[in-house]
Amino acid sequence: MNRQADLQSDHSNTRRARSLSMELVSGLICLLDGFVVFCTGFVIYLLYLGWRDDVNLTNYLAVLIFDTLLTVHVFWLFDLYLFKAIARPQHHLRKILSVGIIKFLVLIAFLFIFKISSQFSRFWIFSWLLSSLTLICIGRIAVAQIIIKLSRAGQINRKIILVGGGDQAKKLLQHYDSVDEPWNKIVGIFDDRTERVGSFVMGHPVLGNLDDLIEYIRQNNHYDILVALPWSAEQRVLDILQKLSVLPVNIGLIPDLAGMHFIPCRGSSEGGVPALNVFRKPISGWEYFLKILEDRILGGLILLVSLPVMIVIAILIKLESKGPVFFTQFRYGFNNKLIRVFKFRTMKVDCQDEHAERLVSPGDERLTRLGAFLRRTSLDELPQFFNVLRGEMSIVGPRPHAIKAKAGEKLYQDVVDDYAARHKVKPGITGWAQINGWRGETDTHEKLVKRVELDIWYIENWSLPFDLKIILYTVWICIRGHNAH
Repeated sequence: MNRQADLQSDHSNTRRARSLSMELVSGLICLLDGFVVFCTGFVIYLLYLGWRDDVNLTNYLAVLIFDTLLTVHVFWLFDLYLFKAIARPQHHLRKILSVGIIKFLVLIAFLFIFKISSQFSRFWIFSWLLSSLTLICIGRIAVAQIIIKLSRAGQINRKIILVGGGDQAKKLLQHYDSVDEPWNKIVGIFDDRTERVGSFVMGHPVLGNLDDLIEYIRQNNHYDILVALPWSAEQRVLDILQKLSVLPVNIGLIPDLAGMHFIPCRGSSEGGVPALNVFRKPISGWEYFLKILEDRILGGLILLVSLPVMIVIAILIKLESKGPVFFTQFRYGFNNKLIRVFKFRTMKVDCQDEHAERLVSPGDERLTRLGAFLRRTSLDELPQFFNVLRGEMSIVGPRPHAIKAKAGEKLYQDVVDDYAARHKVKPGITGWAQINGWRGETDTHEKLVKRVELDIWYIENWSLPFDLKIILYTVWICIRGHNAH
C-alpha cells in the first residue's frame, strides 16, 4: 500500500472509531467529584439528622452547593483535572487530600466569619469532609483502572503525529515504548525529507511530507502534532512551525535537551519528556460545547425573531428586480474548507460576482437601491443564521472571505503569511475586527493585515462573555450603519 493509500485508510478507520477525548474524561471527573461531595453531605444529613423540624434544610443545602462549587474550583486551580492527574492518581492522592483539607478550612472560616457555624452539626461537617475525600480518592483509583482498560481497547486515545524521522524522533519513540501510557497512540510520521528517512521509523510508517500532513489534517483535525527536530536546525524548525501554524490542532515542540533556547510558551509533559506547546487548539474541550450551545440556542432565537423581517426583505427583493432572493457564494470556513454562505441578493442579476473578484465599493453601480440599504445595515447577512444552525458558521468569529477576494492585486492568502490561521475556528457573522472599525471592503494590504491581526487575537482570547460583548456592539454598529456597503 502506498503512502496516499495509507493516509486514506487511516483516515477511514479514524472516522469509524468512536472514542472519548481526554478533555471529556476530565470534564466527567469534574462532574463526578461535584456529585460525590454533594451527595455525601446530603446522605449523611439524612442519616444523622433526618427530616427534623428544628433543622434548617435550606441552610444545609446552601452550604452543600457552596462547598461543591468550591471543591471543583480549587481542584481545577491545582491542576487536579488534568488528564495525567486522573490517569496517574497515585502521584496526586496526597495533593487531593491536602487541597481538600485546605478547602475545608476555608469553609470553616467562612462559617465563622458570617457567624453561622453554630447552625450546623460538627459531626455532620467532619464526617462529610472525611467521607467525601475518601470517596474521591477511591473513585480516582477506580477511574484510573477503567481508563487503562478503555485505552488498551482503543476507547480513550490521544492520536499523535510526529514531524521528523531522525534521531530525536527515534529517542522519543523509544521513550514512549518504555512508559505505560496506552492512551498515547503514534499514528505515523511526516518528514519533508522522506527519501532520507525511509518508509518506517522504528515500526511506525512514514506517511508523507509536510504538504501531505496539512492535507491530512484538513480532512481530520483530531490529532496532536509533535515536532521532533533538533533545535540546532533553527531555521528549519521555524519554517516548519510557520507552515503548520494554520492548522487547528495542538502542536508541541519536543526539545533535544541540548543547547536549548526557550521561547515564551507553555510547557507540558510527553511521557515524562518536557515539551513546549507552541500552538494550542483554540476553543476546545468544554469551551467548544459552550460555543455550540451559544450558536444553537442564541442563533435559533435570533433567527426566529428576525424571520418576519426576512420575509419582508424577500418580498421587497422580488418586487424591485428579477432574480433569486438569495445569493450563495463559496467561502473559506473552518480548517480552510469551502462552505456555501447564504446572503440576501443585493446586486442586479447580471452583475453578480460569484467569486468576489471585484470588491463592492461605496456607490457601486452594481447594487440595487434595496441592496445598498441592506449592505449598509448588514441585513443582507441575516440568512447566514441558517449557516449557523447547519454548523458551518458561528455567530461570532472571523468573517469568511470569498475564495478570490483580493487586497490590491493580490489574493488575501498571498498578502498575509498566517492568513489561514484565522480558519482555526468557524467563521462568524460578526467578529472582533468588525466592531473595531474594520468592517466593509478590504481593498489594501494594510486593512487586511489589521483585520487578520484582530481575528487571530480573538481566537487566542475567546470566552463566552467576550462573544456576548461583540454581539451587543454589533447591534449598535449595524443601527448606525458605519463602514459597510
